[in-house]
Amino acid sequence: MKTLILEQKLLQLQTFIAQYDSAIVAYSGGVDSSFLLKTARDILGKENVLAATGDSPSFPRKEKLFAIEQAEQFDVNHIIIQTEELQNEHYFSNPSNRCYFCKTELFTKLSQLQMRMNFNVIFDGTNFDDRFEFRPGSVSAKEHNIVSPLAFCKFSKEEIRFASHHLHLLSSEKPASPCLASRIPYGNKVTIEKLSQIEYAENIMHELGFNVCRVRHHDSVARIEVPTDVIHLLTETEIRAKLVQKFRQLGFHFITLDLNGFTSGNLNTVLSADQQITN
Repeated sequence: MKTLILEQKLLQLQTFIAQYDSAIVAYSGGVDSSFLLKTARDILGKENVLAATGDSPSFPRKEKLFAIEQAEQFDVNHIIIQTEELQNEHYFSNPSNRCYFCKTELFTKLSQLQMRMNFNVIFDGTNFDDRFEFRPGSVSAKEHNIVSPLAFCKFSKEEIRFASHHLHLLSSEKPASPCLASRIPYGNKVTIEKLSQIEYAENIMHELGFNVCRVRHHDSVARIEVPTDVIHLLTETEIRAKLVQKFRQLGFHFITLDLNGFTSGNLNTVLSADQQITN
C-alpha cells in the first residue's frame, strides 16, 4: 500500500513539473532539492533545467563540493550564485526571522536570473513536512512566487528519502545540513569568523565519526550536540582530548556537551509561539 501511494505521488509530481516548459531549481545538494532536481531533469530535459546553488560563508565547503559532484552525476546545467546576505544588517544582527533575509537575497537573485534567461518558473525543495516547522524563509518564497512541487504533491521527508534511495542518489542518506548561521543563538551577530569556527569544528566532529552533530556557537563556548545513543563516545579519553585540543585551537575557551542530545532546530525553542508564526 505504501509503495502504491508513493508511485501515485511520483506520477503526480511528474505531471506537475511537466506543465512547465523550463525551470530553475534552487539546489543545495540536500535530500529534497536533489530529488526535485533529478525529477525535473528527467521530465523537462537538460536544456530546460538549471540548478542554481547559493554560496556564501554560511554554506559549508563540503556541502558545496557535494552539490557540484551530484549535479555532474545528474548531467544538469549548474551554476553557483554568490549571495551577500552578510552585508545586510537585518541578517547579520540575527533576529528570529534571519532566514527570511537570507532567502530574500537568494530568491531575488534567482528571479533576476529567471528574467534574463526566460525560464518559466523557480522551484524550491520545500516538502510537505516543512509546514510544521519554523521557516521564516517561506514568507520570502511566497513573495517571489517560488513554486514548491514536493509540498504541493504532499511528499514527506521519509518518502523523499525512500524515492531517492531507489534512484540511487548520492543524497539519499545525507543528514540534514541547515546553514551554519543556524548554530548561532538569535540576537548574537552572525560573522564570518563565527561561521568559520563552526564549519571547522563540525568538520572535526565528522572526522571523529560523528556524522550527525551540531556545534552551537555561544561566543567562547562550543556546545556540542550528538544523538543520545553516541553521547558516551565523547567521554572516551582519546576523543575528548582531541576535541578539547582542536576546539581550543579554533578559539573556543570552553567545550560543553548538551545532555539532551542532537535536536534539529534546537535554538528555536527559546522563541514564543507568536514568534514562530511564519505564514
